[in-house]
Amino acid sequence: MVAESWIVLIYHVPAALFGLAVHEFGHAWMAVKMGNRSAVKRMSFNPLVHLETSWALLLLFSGFWLRPFADTYVGRKKAWVAAGGPLLNLSTALLMFVAVFYVHYGSSAVEREIIRFLSISASYQIRFATVNLLPIPPLDGARIMAGLMPRLMGRFMERNETVGLVILILLLVSGSLNVIVESFESLLQIAVGSRLL
Repeated sequence: MVAESWIVLIYHVPAALFGLAVHEFGHAWMAVKMGNRSAVKRMSFNPLVHLETSWALLLLFSGFWLRPFADTYVGRKKAWVAAGGPLLNLSTALLMFVAVFYVHYGSSAVEREIIRFLSISASYQIRFATVNLLPIPPLDGARIMAGLMPRLMGRFMERNETVGLVILILLLVSGSLNVIVESFESLLQIAVGSRLL
């Protein structure tokens, strides 16, 4: 039990916080590309720059942010800014898989621990991307759809974010959210030829 607690502290907590920081960095970078210079201050991999204490636990489990950049945009800009976070999460996960291939598994204790951390980190990156790409308000997937849809339909989705949040919580409590995420992870594992997650 003590050993498991240390594993969570040493591996999972930093991996989860890094996943959150990468996600928010992706939104900030895309917002800057869309012309929002004020987003530069949030282009940071320091999770403390983005994390709001009162929402920390919810963020770790659900993977969406309290202050989404996409709210300040309309149309395709809204879609691109919303997609920035999940896209960077997935790109980072793929880079971690590539890094694992350069570490010879089993050669030393240090290399085994590096592989372990990279695998756990990649898993969190995929989880944040997968959860956020669900087309349920207020997640990024819904904001992407709202940005691509006719404006009237997009506004309808935005006005029903409370309903979407209830659906999200039900998925989380029922365990269905984990099934969706794990299915996506399995597909990605097959795609990259990895059995490390």
